[in-house]
Amino acid sequence: MDYKRTLRACNILGAKELFITGSNPEKTTGFISKFLLIKPLEQEKIQSQINLHYHAGEFVNLD
Repeated sequence: MDYKRTLRACNILGAKELFITGSNPEKTTGFISKFLLIKPLEQEKIQSQINLHYHAGEFVNLD
């Protein structure tokens, strides 16, 4: 999903935090990356509108 669709989905859901899970698409190589047209995560564009978490072990303190 590109960043525009990601932000649209977050807005529909009223999300304030976005956790990226799974494998890092930037590290995917070979046929799958070409077949799926995997692009690097556009962190700056997403972070300008929602809190983005994508490093292992990140969490949100709800206190």
